[in-house]
Amino acid sequence: MTSRTDRPRDVVIVGGGTAGAVLAARLSEDPARRVLLIEAGPEARSPLYRIPLGIGRLRAARGGLWRDTSAPEPGLDGRQLDLVTGRVVGGSAAINGMVYLRPPPADFDRWVARGATGWDANALAPIFARMEDTAQGTLAPRLARADHDLDQAFLRACDAAGLRRADGLAAAQDPCAGRLRFTIRDGRRHSTPQAYLTPARARPNLQIVTGATALSIVVEEGRARAVRFRHRGVECRAAAEDAICVAAGALRSPLLLMRSGIGPAVALRRHGIAVVADLPGVGGNLQTHVDVALRIACPAPITLHSLLRAERILPAMAQALLFGSGPAARFPGEVAAFLRSDPNDTLPDLLCHLVEGLGIRGIRWPLLRASAGPLDRDGFSCRIMLLRPKSRGRVDLRSADPRDPPVLRFAHLSHPGEMARLIAGVRRMRALFADPAFAALRGAEIEPGEALRDDAALAAWIRARADMQCHPVGTCAIGTDAQAVVDPALRVIGIDGLRVVDASVMPTIVGANTFATTVAIAERAARLIADVRSAPG
Repeated sequence: MTSRTDRPRDVVIVGGGTAGAVLAARLSEDPARRVLLIEAGPEARSPLYRIPLGIGRLRAARGGLWRDTSAPEPGLDGRQLDLVTGRVVGGSAAINGMVYLRPPPADFDRWVARGATGWDANALAPIFARMEDTAQGTLAPRLARADHDLDQAFLRACDAAGLRRADGLAAAQDPCAGRLRFTIRDGRRHSTPQAYLTPARARPNLQIVTGATALSIVVEEGRARAVRFRHRGVECRAAAEDAICVAAGALRSPLLLMRSGIGPAVALRRHGIAVVADLPGVGGNLQTHVDVALRIACPAPITLHSLLRAERILPAMAQALLFGSGPAARFPGEVAAFLRSDPNDTLPDLLCHLVEGLGIRGIRWPLLRASAGPLDRDGFSCRIMLLRPKSRGRVDLRSADPRDPPVLRFAHLSHPGEMARLIAGVRRMRALFADPAFAALRGAEIEPGEALRDDAALAAWIRARADMQCHPVGTCAIGTDAQAVVDPALRVIGIDGLRVVDASVMPTIVGANTFATTVAIAERAARLIADVRSAPG
């Protein structure tokens, strides 16, 4: 294999996903700063990336995705769970459900308690405000209309249950329900690739290299000097004069550090990797949101099942692409509720998201025999998500070969009490769907099934059917203890010139979808890096 050394940049960013896109855009605002963004995947060129309902086809496609499988999960009957994340410019922000939720201040208090000085809610509030301000031209998430019959029934049932109405559900500190905000603008996806990278692409000081596999960080005399990566069969070396920022996500940022000799010394030596910095916390502290779906048949042909007929969905997709309107120009689930499984808890610990279907299935074509599966029918579901799990897993190297997938152990529901919280969530949502608001829309309960009533039966169903949201965090955590990987300025401990900037730095997972918080991390990191360069002396 031939090799090439590129001209030095001021900043090299590894990973063009949610955080990397924000970093590249913000840092390149200074015309004197030379920025290189390296992304493993391709550009997001398919029209499906622009259409909100395109999420189903994107996740079924072969390209543009990392497809990882966990090790057997003891708390879930030994099942192996699949996790799909974005391998494309924009990362998971290009394929996610577009939900924008700001966490409550208490979540950031937990970070500060772990040593994340400067990451309190007051410090982050102006960042969130700028992200949300429609005059700033960045994310500016829009409040959903939620005029679908199922959404309206859900809101009426929540009103009857005494839940406070809180449209936007921002920083919710008590049980409430309302319309969600989405990163959709004019009927099209408007996430970090569009909001941040699109206006930055014309800058001559920003270079984006796609299809580039990061191999390792070159560390010399205690400082990160360059990134080794493979591009079109050629091994390249990109040097950075100010900083290297690893933004490859909570699953792959720790892998890159470990392949570079930064991580648990025992594990590195096992794979024949020379130890540069013994940081036992790299790859540990893995967290994500486990959830389970309550599914109910619907007698009215108003759900995704009826829409996903070729003669309906194809014109709807064209209408969304050309005009930004119609049923494909929205996410099919625009309302949610925060609930407490235990009335003695301080914060809601469950997010219950109504979805206007039993799942995003394939398109049904005329003259072809339809599947007779239990979910191939009109129906709706509610994803019940455990917000602050205490279970902790790990990301480990399978080998030193960058082509090998990670070893993932999530340890879902391994902490006592988590199962009881999900069971309580199922009971609460069953009661909600029994409200008269759903009388004309509610059929038989498909999952778990009305026969499953006692705790033991529901627990067995949850172990057999629970899944997880694409919200992995925590594997390069901010902190001051022995398991910390980065300091409050996101600098890798013991290595100069190297930072991690993505969801992996969260010490504890937030009680909300993680997208908005990841963007805020990148916004603050860009300011921290800019401040270092502008400091006198």
